[in-house]
Amino acid sequence: MAVSLGGDLSTTDGSDLPRLRTLRIEINRGGHLEEQGLPDCPLSQIAVATSDRAAAACSGALVGSGTFHANIVLRGQAPYPTTGKLLLFNGRSSGKPVLFGHIYASKPFATSFVITFKIAERGHGTFGTVLSASLPEALGNWGYVTGIEMKLSRRYTYRGKRHSYLSAGCPAPKGLGSVPFPLLKASFVFDGGRKLESTLNRNCRAR
Repeated sequence: MAVSLGGDLSTTDGSDLPRLRTLRIEINRGGHLEEQGLPDCPLSQIAVATSDRAAAACSGALVGSGTFHANIVLRGQAPYPTTGKLLLFNGRSSGKPVLFGHIYASKPFATSFVITFKIAERGHGTFGTVLSASLPEALGNWGYVTGIEMKLSRRYTYRGKRHSYLSAGCPAPKGLGSVPFPLLKASFVFDGGRKLESTLNRNCRAR
């Protein structure tokens, strides 16, 4: 399956946003991420690269893409709005599977960063797989994120069988009509501990 999510961040009084510190995406317990058979993207190949070069270096590990919006803070000037690409790669860190989020903006000057999403499994509750990331310190010094859109989607063949990087099952009992359920929950934590949460609900029917 494929899932798209995104949103814009702003303050009600128009003041500057506090710095975004962490991102967290939780996937319904009926779903999971599958990276078996996918190559790993070495962090060194994308740490300093344009979007095109990162995609070329790790095309086999690409599992999603999107865009981000940010306000760049330049000394003595008003914040400069910019938009850049977001690429998501299957990777490993300390021997464990992770998701590398590569962001690149060409204006007002070429800049790239990599956000590492750790992958964990929760033992109980509505949500099972959890992606969590702390934003790099350098990203906060460069500017602040005002919006993000991303789509996780990758179908591939491994040992003769078709696979999907993101899969989900319907929690409804067989024979029951369409049932609403929470598919994803996204959380954003800012300076000072302020937090925003949003849940993506979907309907399904068990076959």
